[in-house]
Order: sequence, then structure tokens, then C-alpha cells
Amino acid sequence: MAIMNRHLPVIFAAAAALLAVAAQPARASLKGGVEAFIDGDFQRVVKELHKVLKRKRQPLKAQLIMARMYLDGTGVPVNYSRAYQYLRPAAKKNNAWAHYQLGLLYAAGQGPIQSFRQANKHFLKAAQTGYAPAQLALGRALLNGRGVSQKDRVGGYAWVNLAATGLNGAARDDATRLRDLTAAEMTRGEIARAQARSLDWSVNIEIEEPKIVALMRQARKKSKHPAGKRT
Repeated sequence: MAIMNRHLPVIFAAAAALLAVAAQPARASLKGGVEAFIDGDFQRVVKELHKVLKRKRQPLKAQLIMARMYLDGTGVPVNYSRAYQYLRPAAKKNNAWAHYQLGLLYAAGQGPIQSFRQANKHFLKAAQTGYAPAQLALGRALLNGRGVSQKDRVGGYAWVNLAATGLNGAARDDATRLRDLTAAEMTRGEIARAQARSLDWSVNIEIEEPKIVALMRQARKKSKHPAGKRT
């Protein structure tokens, strides 16, 4: 028995080494796929990430990148059903961008069957993490009475008002315009309740940037300033 115990550390070390070696190709493929996405080498992205996505446990970054490419038709044909297949498991990992994109697909009936109720569920999940585009989408849905039993001006204004503080450029202008148009049809009491709700949410929501957003920003930055080009 003592002899067996003496050999256990050696056995465990060997097993750990084998597991590390087995994991190296998958890690290399994921890293290569991410780097290729940032570089704009989309053929390489598909080649590298397809290896990774054959695994039982698919990395979140790989799911998000492939979903983005199928949504945009970047390096692959536009295919909302395929994008949906990658977005669903990513959303289960609480990724805000995946929830937001699923909401858009459900609202448009692209990939899944059209369901405004399902769209709102995904918009809400993303909105609660501080993802401003989802806040605006949910606000619009509530104001228009899509996926809810009746229009909700207070709730809709609250989400749109919150989105207006987190968006930039034209999207922020759209949110501000929609908020002001909504306010023109509300009573002072309704506006006060909506603003109080926005303030309460802004205090309690912990903003977390979805991973794919940072990757897309890196890709845009690299395409504007390729290697060797003076800035």
C-alpha cells in the first residue's frame, strides 16, 4: 500500500501533463481565431474556430464571433438560423450582446419564429446588465405595446431615458428624441415616476461590457490603422 501511495504523485503529474498537451491545440485554435477576427482574416477565423466549436464545451468568444459573422455575412453567407444556434448557448452564459441579438431575431422572425414576448425577455436580460442598445429596444417595445398586454409609457420612458445616457452619436440622438416625444404625451406625475425608476435602475445596474463589443472595437481600430501606416 505504501508503494502505491509513493507512486501516486508521479501518476497525477503524468495525467496533468497529458491533459495540458491535449488542451493546447484547442487553446491555440481559439487564440488564432480571435486574432484572425481582429485582423479581418475571416477565412482563417472560420478554419480555426470550427475546430474549437466541435468540442462539447464551446468557448464563449468562439460562439460570439461566429454569430457576428453569420449575422453580418462577414466571411460567410448571412444565415440567421446559424447565428441563432451560436447565440442561444452564449445567452445562457449571460452574455448581454447575445441576449440583445436574440431579441432582434425574435422581433424580426429571423431564425426563430417571430415572438415579441420572447424578444422582450432577451432585451430585458441585456438591459439589466446596462447594455444601452437593449435598453432602447425594450423601451421602444413597451411604448409601442409589442409583446406586452398594453402600452407602458412609464416603463418605456424609463428604459429609453436610461439608454440615452449610455449611448453615443446618432443612437443617443434617437433615444433622446423618442424620450422627449414620449414626455409630451405624459403627465408630470408619470414623468416623475419614470425618471425615479430610471435613477433607481442606474444605481442598481452593474454595467458589464459584452466580450464581442470589445473585440469588434479592436477590429475596427486595426482596420483604420493597419501595420506600417502612419496615423
